Amino acid sequence: HNAIDPRHRFPLQPARMRLWAVIFLQHCFVYEQAVALPDCDRVVTDASTSFTGVCSNKWHNVKPYIRPAQHDVGYAWVQKKVEKDFSKSSDAQDALDSKTLPAVLAVNNVTQSYAFYIIDGHHTVAALDYSGYDDTHVHLTVVMDLRDLDYDVFLDKLTTMALAYELVHPSPDAQSVKIPPQQLPLPPLPRTICRSGMTDGAH
Repeated sequence: HNAIDPRHRFPLQPARMRLWAVIFLQHCFVYEQAVALPDCDRVVTDASTSFTGVCSNKWHNVKPYIRPAQHDVGYAWVQKKVEKDFSKSSDAQDALDSKTLPAVLAVNNVTQSYAFYIIDGHHTVAALDYSGYDDTHVHLTVVMDLRDLDYDVFLDKLTTMALAYELVHPSPDAQSVKIPPQQLPLPPLPRTICRSGMTDGAH
């Protein structure tokens, strides 16, 4: 599908627009400043202080803490990204160096610890994971730290801010169906994320 169905777009709510402005500025900061970024695995496990900003680590270290904020991705689009951007390890690193992965820190209701909820870049993450280049460094831009909220309260906030994609596509030609955010996929993301961790979608 080349055209994007307007029903599949996130509403341009003011809160969401402000978040993307923050993401853009932090993304620019990462690549213009020679700074040592905090390790994402330390950020997610240390809840003693709130954290927003950019963290980094190798994918195999970050992966256990990743949760998607949407239920499905288009397998065909993931495969296209794999072939285009993840044919070798250096290409994978180049792709991730040029891509911001925005996330929200919140409680993980499965492990009772914490997780990074990815709010964009699901196809990129799926392609990276499928490629097997687990030593690729990724940069996560944490736009909100909501670890002080109960899981259901956090999901309500994520949904209210239009940061969780609540539609699934039973088949490529079917109408979109809205699901509760509680049905989002559970971690950890398997190597075959685009086949078993998330269902096939229209895009």
